[in-house]
Amino acid sequence: MTNEVLIRLLSQDQVSLALWKISSPASQPRHLFMTHGTFSDRRICLGLARHLAERGFTCWILEWRGHGDSQRDPPPFNFETVALFDVAAALRYLLEEEGITRLHCVTHSGGGLALAMCLLRHPHFNQAIGKIALFACQAGYAAQTPWRRLRLIGMREACRLAGRLPGKRLGIGVQDESWHMMRQWFDWNIHKRFNGADGFDYLRRLPQISAPILAVFAENDSLIAPPSACRQFLAAFKGQENQALFCSVAAGFSAGYNHARVMHSSSASKEVWPLLLDWLEKPEARALAAVT
Repeated sequence: MTNEVLIRLLSQDQVSLALWKISSPASQPRHLFMTHGTFSDRRICLGLARHLAERGFTCWILEWRGHGDSQRDPPPFNFETVALFDVAAALRYLLEEEGITRLHCVTHSGGGLALAMCLLRHPHFNQAIGKIALFACQAGYAAQTPWRRLRLIGMREACRLAGRLPGKRLGIGVQDESWHMMRQWFDWNIHKRFNGADGFDYLRRLPQISAPILAVFAENDSLIAPPSACRQFLAAFKGQENQALFCSVAAGFSAGYNHARVMHSSSASKEVWPLLLDWLEKPEARALAAVT
């Protein structure tokens, strides 16, 4: 049985954030930071967090501004706002207030982008980061064919005209995201770059993140994080210990999974979560049975 405690944080721009501590009687001083992506909240991380807490980890789930139990009506924000204020506030609290000296990270989709952006802008956090697992995460590589690029351009224009992208109606999440939020992601992928509003080149600086990375991605994720895009994004880090876990039928999984189910599903709990736990617990570089 896990214990779930809500901790209120205040970002540097005065937005109230929800940080959830997930622990169990089995939890040891092994800490793991988690966060979701767009159209989502803590629920996509919660099942995995409970699983890991019951196996000795203390997990901390950050909910972005405008999501879950964080402040629902903040001023307009985008990925950089989440990275430079929300993720930074959570890491600052964990390292400075909780006194954590080693922190593994598990993120889903845009949560991985926000974490990477935060670590590149605040490099002093890197010394405390252990391993990083990126579920269904990429930026700059989703438009690798003319058809995919045209589809993203069409979605971008529809999002601009409507002022938001309807996550629930499109079946890609539990809430909508604003044009202000999604514009960065569309532009990164349409123009094949991963830059900040000030021109900061995140893609070129990814090798500065030296923590071992496991990229977990899904065969049937055709829009947000296609397998080929995830592979290229992982390669941009250039770490020798980095690994890819491709969840496909050909690789021995019972399903090809999609963007959300690769992290949050009963099948993932049986097939993917044990491989993640094995990777987190092994101090040495080690090939996974389903790695391709």
